[in-house]
Amino acid sequence: MSRTLTAAVDTALQADHVAIVAFVEMNFGSGFVRVCSAGYSIDWDGYTWTGLGNLAAIEAIGESADFFAHGVAFKLSGIPAAMVTTARTEHYQGRPVKVWIAPLTANHAVLADPYLAWIGRMDVMTIQVGKTATISLSSETRFADWDRPRTRLYSDADQQSEYSGDTGFRWLEQLAEKTLNWGQAGGAVPPQPPRIPLGGVLGSAISR
Repeated sequence: MSRTLTAAVDTALQADHVAIVAFVEMNFGSGFVRVCSAGYSIDWDGYTWTGLGNLAAIEAIGESADFFAHGVAFKLSGIPAAMVTTARTEHYQGRPVKVWIAPLTANHAVLADPYLAWIGRMDVMTIQVGKTATISLSSETRFADWDRPRTRLYSDADQQSEYSGDTGFRWLEQLAEKTLNWGQAGGAVPPQPPRIPLGGVLGSAISR
């Protein structure tokens, strides 16, 4: 992942004290859910990011030199009812989630441009509902796919799951155990003429 920073962001991150806000974007089927770790909503990149303040927590983002599949966990509390409905009813597993880190100016403005700290896919979500709702979401990188087996079958059902309407394997299961007599109408084997030893034929011709 690129670590290109603007000069302003690079300078801010090297300061002894810096205010930072995290932007989290979750791509659900019906649209995006955008929240931030500020105590108020922030307009950035053409969108309004709902501020959750101390109600939001992001696990430390780790990485290594090898191809280990690091994951990141999110915990969002005080979730609006609309977001809870989205989380409960929509398909989300495998869909993108992104995290940006943005230093703030003394006036709490976002420095251009926040850097993209994490790109992953939503994995498992749990929802706890009490006086307020809390959503815990784990995410994973694409490297996690390397550990998943890629099992395909030469069957019509498997082919249909990948290429709906393709009938190339429709009769394969029936053919697997079927006995075929090629070139014979109806599969019957016609009677064979008697076999005469070649030596007997040649001996009779020579004697004549």
